[in-house]
Amino acid sequence: MPVRQVVLDAPIVFRTAEKSSPPATAPSPPRRRSLGRKILGGVLGGVGGFVGGVYLGAAIEGETCNCDDPGLRGAVVGAPIGLVLGAIAGLALASK
Repeated sequence: MPVRQVVLDAPIVFRTAEKSSPPATAPSPPRRRSLGRKILGGVLGGVGGFVGGVYLGAAIEGETCNCDDPGLRGAVVGAPIGLVLGAIAGLALASK
């Protein structure tokens, strides 16, 4: 077969310039917070919750007893409740 015939019978392939698109970037993995930040959030939340629990407990009890220390019982009950709730909230916020 002559060369001319081979060239004429060969399939014609057109290549077009591909539009260059920016490379696809993989989504970054969720950022993890350090252990120190979580501990600090829990401690600060606990301190704030403790103080808030003392004030709230004393305010709820009020001056219902005719004693020397009105509100003390409410403050003693409110402090650990506020401490636990504040520490949980601080840890949750620090973890985000």
